[in-house]
Amino acid sequence: MDDSSIKISAIKPSTKVMGRFSIYINGRFFSSVTENTLTSLSLTVGRVLSQDEFEDLSARLSDRKLRDAAYRFLSQRQHSAHELSAKLKKRGFESHEISVVIAELTEAGYVDDRRFAESWIERRLRFKPRGARMLALELEAKGVERSVAHGVVRERFSETDESEVALRLLEANAARFSRENSVDTKRRICNFLRNRGFGSDSILNALKAFLKAADVASDE
Repeated sequence: MDDSSIKISAIKPSTKVMGRFSIYINGRFFSSVTENTLTSLSLTVGRVLSQDEFEDLSARLSDRKLRDAAYRFLSQRQHSAHELSAKLKKRGFESHEISVVIAELTEAGYVDDRRFAESWIERRLRFKPRGARMLALELEAKGVERSVAHGVVRERFSETDESEVALRLLEANAARFSRENSVDTKRRICNFLRNRGFGSDSILNALKAFLKAADVASDE
C-alpha cells in the first residue's frame, strides 16, 4: 500500500455499541474505537497516514482492544490469570501480547489468583456447595497454582465446618432422597456427597444429622 493511499475516509458512530466509533480507511472498515481513543490518537477524517504511522496505529489499536477486553472480563468478576488468558486467546489475541498485559494487570493488583480463589470458593459455597476436595480441584482446573488452591481451601474450611456444608446441600436436595433410614438411602446419600468432593467424616456427620431430622419430623 502506497503512503498516499492510506487515508481515513470516514469515522461513523457504531451501530452496534453505544459510545464507540467505526473507522474506515480507503472506504473499508478498519477498527472500532472509543471517543477518547479518537482524540488521543488524533484520528480525523481525511488524515493521510504514512506506512509507519499506519503500522503504529494498527499496533496501538490492537493493544487497546486487548486491554479493553481484559478489563471487560475483570469487570464482570474475578478471574485467574490462566482463565483470563484463555478467554483472551479465544478472542484472537496473540499469546505474547496477552502475557505482557496480564503481567501488568497482576502487578497492578487487578489479577490476583489468591483473591480469585477466595472469591470462587465464596460463590460456590453460597450458590452451589461443594466439598473441600472438589473446590481445590476446580481451582486447579482454572489454572490456580496447587499450593495456592489448597491453601485457600484449607483456610476457608478452618472457619466453616464441611459437615454443615454437606448437610445444607442435602437439605436443599431433600426431594431426591427417601427419608427412610434404609441401606439404599444411606448409600445414595453417601455417593451424592462423595461425588461432590466431601470427605468421609463430613459425609457420615451430615448423613446422621439428615436422617435424625427426618426421624424427629416423622414423630411430630
